[in-house]
Amino acid sequence: MDEREEAVPDAGEAPAAGPPEPPQEPPPEPTPSECEQRLKRALADYANLQRRTESDIAARTEDGINSVLADILQVRDDFVRARDAYSADGARTDGL
Repeated sequence: MDEREEAVPDAGEAPAAGPPEPPQEPPPEPTPSECEQRLKRALADYANLQRRTESDIAARTEDGINSVLADILQVRDDFVRARDAYSADGARTDGL
């Protein structure tokens, strides 16, 4: 390296920012009442999630059943219209 050239740090290197920070103290231990409140909140959240999930499953199941029934009713209506049309012409419609 020439004396006039300066060393350029690599892009992956972080520049020195000074002395390292002293280690931080860990947060204080929660009290038993705080632990109990956290547990109650977690249990309530879980119960709400379970209720919401059951409700979503029931709603999707009902939507699926309604969709299938609507398709079946359309087929039934087609058969009824066919029976009415053929019976008006005097054809036998026992199979419909």
